[in-house]
Amino acid sequence: MPQPDGLLREWGGRYGACRVTVRGMELRPYRKEDWDAIWPFFREIVQAQETFPYDPEWTSQEAQAVWEAAEPWWPV
Repeated sequence: MPQPDGLLREWGGRYGACRVTVRGMELRPYRKEDWDAIWPFFREIVQAQETFPYDPEWTSQEAQAVWEAAEPWWPV
C-alpha cells in the first residue's frame, strides 16, 4: 500500500535492499539479467569520457565486472 508520501516500499533481501516504486517507476537492486538493458547507455557514458575515468574501449564483460563490483552498495 502506498505511503502518505506516495512511495511503495518493500523491505528485505540482501544488504537490507528494498524495492521502491515512485510514480509508477520501480527502483530495485540490480540483477545480472538487467545488464543487456544497462550496457547500451552505460557504454555511451563511458565512451564520452565526461563522467567516469573508465577505459572507453571496455568490452561489455569488463564494464559489467566493474558495475557488479559496486556491492555492497546498491546499484539500480
